[in-house]
Amino acid sequence: ITQNFRIGEKVGIYCSRGGLRSKSIAVILSELGFRVVRLKGGFKAYRTFVTHYFENEINFDFFTLCGNTGCGKTELLEQLPQAINLEKIANHLGSSFGDILGKQPTQKAFEAELFHNMQNLENFAFIESESRKIGDIILPLKFYEKMQKAFKIYCFCSLENRIKRIQKIYQEKMTPLKFQQCVQKISPYISLNLRQDLLQSYERKEWQKLIVMLLEYYDKTYKKPDKIDLELNTDDILKAKEEILRYFKLKNYILI
Repeated sequence: ITQNFRIGEKVGIYCSRGGLRSKSIAVILSELGFRVVRLKGGFKAYRTFVTHYFENEINFDFFTLCGNTGCGKTELLEQLPQAINLEKIANHLGSSFGDILGKQPTQKAFEAELFHNMQNLENFAFIESESRKIGDIILPLKFYEKMQKAFKIYCFCSLENRIKRIQKIYQEKMTPLKFQQCVQKISPYISLNLRQDLLQSYERKEWQKLIVMLLEYYDKTYKKPDKIDLELNTDDILKAKEEILRYFKLKNYILI
């Protein structure tokens, strides 16, 4: 602690139940000159608080970015203020091919980080449309239900840009073994010929052909929202960002 914090700085301390372990460390650090804040009840109490928060109605307005794979939804989300990146928190890109970022957090850690993100925002946020399950992570039910009722922003762009974006995200991180595992996940839903074509294209590094085949598969499975509140061209992410900011400024939302 003394290597990472200066004497006099505020330090937060917690243990499992807020007992003697954290109390003892807090006393020592206080005597050394640190300003110590100890979590009452420990992580267990904090976890209970977070669980209760997500069990109740979410007092939050969501503006959801929808659209086909590769339309730059995540890229746009990262440019926007007041945003929650669920895929970043879950460490997963959301699809059957999204398990390329490494180990996912535990469900408890995910919910704690999501709660922390929400506490740092006003009572509204931009968010990307997701299924309730992101890899092994399951979105809290009340949170997910609130997402379904959200203001829908439908993103669209050219096939050329979709291919470029997907190749940029996946090509370097997708190992041969991981690709085979991902194809295996969707095998029950595709023909044997398509499965063979996908594996063959990957082996030959025919990236554009491979991506087009996958986009054709995913576009067929994508269900466009019944109600769309705003359509947005995302060929140019910065222009799309400015269009969103202009739109919501007219609606009197304060975007900082």
